[in-house]
Amino acid sequence: MRHSIETTKAERFYARMFVNKSKGKIIDNNSNNYWKYDIEDKEHRTVPFEKAFYKKDITETDDDDPVEDIYRTENNDVIFFGKQSKKWVTTFTSVKRNRLILEEWSVSELPALRLADSLNRSLELELGKPDSIITSIGKGFSNIMKGVPYKLEQIPGEIIKASIKSYKEDEKEPNFSINVKITRLDSETLNMNHFRVPEDYISIKK
Repeated sequence: MRHSIETTKAERFYARMFVNKSKGKIIDNNSNNYWKYDIEDKEHRTVPFEKAFYKKDITETDDDDPVEDIYRTENNDVIFFGKQSKKWVTTFTSVKRNRLILEEWSVSELPALRLADSLNRSLELELGKPDSIITSIGKGFSNIMKGVPYKLEQIPGEIIKASIKSYKEDEKEPNFSINVKITRLDSETLNMNHFRVPEDYISIKK
């Protein structure tokens, strides 16, 4: 079983009314149940379980601006979960001089994160996703970058915070950014209520 929540927030005023949403998804492979819900509207709907199965992506991409150079730095940074972190900054520069900058913070292995990763992998395999493309929770972004001309050394340990920023040629402000951070790691006794939609949510059909 897996219960995930995704929150999208826009920094620009004109986009906030369209993308500021918090949505949840619950997949229970034991009972073949699949739910999606909207936290703001307190609505949920049942999704046919077949849609939870992995579907191969056959979309072909034509990259007319391939990566030309990769540069990485590293240094010790702040303490996370009582452990010294190391900050890695990886810069990808394309043929057209566009840049993709990845900032990642790693710490030594966290048992709770490894447990979560193992359980998530088991579910993904049950749903038909090939093991070769299942992404580890603490693997980070630069470790899974594909289509680059140079093989990057694997960042050791667990990536518990990351930032991605994309820049057009000679621009100082990013045209795209995303931030990810693990804020809590809890291991607790199984509570089935954590894998059910709240009772006060209204059931809808789409």
